[in-house]
Amino acid sequence: MALAFDTTALVTIADGGLLKYGWKEVRAYLDSLAEPARLYGARLVVDSVKERRLGQDYALVIATIRDVLKPDQWFGVLTVVLHRTDHGWRVLSLHKSTIPTEE
Repeated sequence: MALAFDTTALVTIADGGLLKYGWKEVRAYLDSLAEPARLYGARLVVDSVKERRLGQDYALVIATIRDVLKPDQWFGVLTVVLHRTDHGWRVLSLHKSTIPTEE
């Protein structure tokens, strides 16, 4: 997953009330997500995707998602800004928002 991200100081990720700036913080955050997912079988399911070009080198992607950790799932939205680089499209900014489940 980390290979999809821009590795400059411009990259950001917002998830669960946390905001990470720059590649060092974003990479550490992504690494922190990998182990629990592997151990407990959590996965992110993308249900629908809409994209819009923002000029020649940028794009906006909005996707409806489900965070799944059986038997539970949380519905949400991903908003992603992509930047075209010499190495292909890379995530410049990602924001994930999930809907709280009722208890």
